[in-house]
Amino acid sequence: MVLNEEVGHNFNDVETHFSKMYALINNPAKLKIQIDNFRQLIYSIDNGQNFINMAYACLIHSIDGVECNDLTPTGLSETLEKLKMVQAKSVKKKSTLFQKKLISNLLSLIPESLKTRVN
Repeated sequence: MVLNEEVGHNFNDVETHFSKMYALINNPAKLKIQIDNFRQLIYSIDNGQNFINMAYACLIHSIDGVECNDLTPTGLSETLEKLKMVQAKSVKKKSTLFQKKLISNLLSLIPESLKTRVN
């Protein structure tokens, strides 16, 4: 999910990268990071990778009783192939619910004395 936020996953994110690069033109270190993120976006689009779907595939325990324990990009792609019948809306909804639950759980770990600084 972090990769999706920083790198993106489709051509709509290209303009965002260019805007960020223009804004960082006077900061070579941060500009280099942004250029690397842009390269990763283009590579991901070219190879059909979608970080949201890959993150979801990591959560799949089994399909039809067969465990899905290969967390390599190839293994995750194979898991997604098996799940093609699942609608994209369902994947997005479950990913959003998982993300909200994860954030809630992480925030619960922050001591009360620090929470005012975080919020």
